[in-house]
Formats: sequence, C-alpha cells, structure tokens
Amino acid sequence: MEVFDITNLIGPGLSFFGYLIITFWLVTTTLCTFILNYLYIVNKRETRYERWKFIADTFIRKAIFFEEVEPQEKDGSPEIIKNDLPPTPKRLQKLLPNPYFRKLITIELLSAMDSMSGTAAANLKRAFYQVKLNTRVSKMLDSPHWHIKAAGIQQAGIMGMDEFKDKISRFINHERRLIRVEAQNTILKLSGFDGLRFLDDVTYPISEWQRLRILEELSRLPPENFTGIDKWLKSKNDTVVIFALKLAKVYFRFELYEEVRACLSHQNSEVRRQAILACTELQTQDTARQLINRFRSEEEKNQLLIIKALSQIGTEEDIPFLSSLLFSENIKVVIASAYSLADLGENGMAALESHTKAAVFPLDRIITEIKSEVK
Repeated sequence: MEVFDITNLIGPGLSFFGYLIITFWLVTTTLCTFILNYLYIVNKRETRYERWKFIADTFIRKAIFFEEVEPQEKDGSPEIIKNDLPPTPKRLQKLLPNPYFRKLITIELLSAMDSMSGTAAANLKRAFYQVKLNTRVSKMLDSPHWHIKAAGIQQAGIMGMDEFKDKISRFINHERRLIRVEAQNTILKLSGFDGLRFLDDVTYPISEWQRLRILEELSRLPPENFTGIDKWLKSKNDTVVIFALKLAKVYFRFELYEEVRACLSHQNSEVRRQAILACTELQTQDTARQLINRFRSEEEKNQLLIIKALSQIGTEEDIPFLSSLLFSENIKVVIASAYSLADLGENGMAALESHTKAAVFPLDRIITEIKSEVK
C-alpha cells in the first residue's frame, strides 16, 4: 500500500514547513514595512501640523496684542506712523495657497475671535482680512453645497462681516434648516436687536433649540426697548408667537400685557402655555382671575401650570378655587393644588387641613408630606 507524502504536492526541494516559513517571513516583512511607512507618514504629518500651528498661532498672537501707536510730534510737526498690523510673514504667505493650512488658520482665528472683544477682536478681524480669508467666505456663501454655505454664514457672523449682511438676509427662509438657522443667528450678530426683523417674514417653524440660541445671542447685547413684539404676538406662525411671548417675559415688557393675555385663548396649546408663563411674569391684579377662568377649558399640562402660577400670584381670594380642586379625581391636580394652598400662607394651610377630604387617602398623605417639608 502506497503511503501519502505531502512532498508529492509541493514538489522536490522545499518542504511544506519551508514554504510556511517563507510565507510567514514575507507577510511579516510586508507588515513591518507598512507599519514603518505608516508611522513615518503620521509623524511627518504631526510635525507639519505642529509647525503650521506654531506659524498660525504666532501670527494670531501678534495680532491680538498689537497696539496702535498714537501720532507724536517731532520737531514741531506730527510724525506719520502706520497703524496697520505687522506685515504677513513670508512663510505664512507661502502656506496660504495650501487648502489644509487655510482651514487650520481659519479655525484658529475663529476660535480666538469667539472669546475676544474690543481692540483684540478688531485686530483679529483685520488679520482675517489681511490673509484674504474674507474672499474665501464670499465664495463659500455662493457655494451650491449647503454645508459649505452654512459654514460661510457662520464665519461671517463670528467675524462681524457687515458687507455680507444683505446676501445672508436672503437665506433666512432657506429650505435647509441649518442654513436658515445660521443666517438668523448671523443677522443678529451683525444687526443686534434690529436683526429680529426676520421674524416679520419667517415662514418656517423656529425650533426650541433655535429660540434658545437667539435668546443666548441677545443676552450678549445691551438691553434695548426694541419694537415688533406686538406684531409677532399676532403672527400666523405659531413658533413666532411662542418666541414673542418668551421675549415679552424675558425683557419684562409690561406694556404688552393685554396682547400677551389675548394669547391665552390661542388655538395652539403650546402658545397658551407660554402665555400662562408670560402672564405670570407680567402679572396684574386681574391675572389670577383670568387664569382661573381659563382653567376648565385647558388640557392637563396647562391646568397644572395655572395651579403652579396661583402659588406665586394667588391671594386669599383664590383659596376657595384651589380647595375645590382637591375633589378632583386627577391625582396630579390634587397634589399641585395642595402645594399651592400651602404656599398661600397660614390661611391656605388652614383651608387644606380643614378640607372634608383631609383625613382621606391620598390627601392625608399629601398633607403629611407637605408638613414634613415645611419642617
């Protein structure tokens, strides 16, 4: 019987293990070569990045701390002193055509600008123009790619590039959400409170996130008695009405109370919710009664908000109403009413303890909990 020999398959010369060793050696050599080349490339890139960053940071640092020299008189005549920033370094000029370096220095300038003000911010803006990055922004605004256009709008806002205000205004109602959001924020940066005029014509919904961003942007500006809120409170865009109510509340526009109160009967429940909050902040002597009159026609979340509002603006006259709510089958309403009664002082607490259901679950547990919290 013939015995099977693997050498018959691989031929004379090398054994099977010899081929295995050669294969392993070739794979290992290839892998080591790849790793060494990869490490070399990574190290080269890191070295180049650090060099580029040093050049950019040096240029930006000199711009930030640059101080204009006041003209001085010499021999009885004023000395002419050039107040421009120092010339752009030649090594930086050579790197500017490189798109990767332009991206790096743009990011560094924008990052520095975002935390600067006054003379330092003005110098950074001049540095931005000095290295011709403003022309890049202009091209970005004309880009057919939405993400590039949005980035250009953002850069124009951070750098305060007023020359692009009209062009950016055209993007306020853009179909792309990111573009119109950036356009709205940038117009605020460039125009201050006057930039809110975009609310006159905005057609797309303004998200909660965007409303917060706008309020944050406005908080950086000196408060002004700006106009337009009364018009926005009557807008057909419900999100504009919601934002107008927030503005009236945040900026304590007491003169708009009647317009705000009218929103309590708005068809949108979220508008009514914001109107309740605004009325609570801008309260008059009739506010509590007006909220109570709306209570029965409201949905649960707004009912609970009204009860909470009464704990802040309610008086002893509202105790009977809150006491009547303790008969509700809605446990949330019962709990909220009990706490509001307790917030109205001794008379409110007395009405709570003397209620016909005071000894019945769950009101008895609620009263016990309130008393423990008071202690």
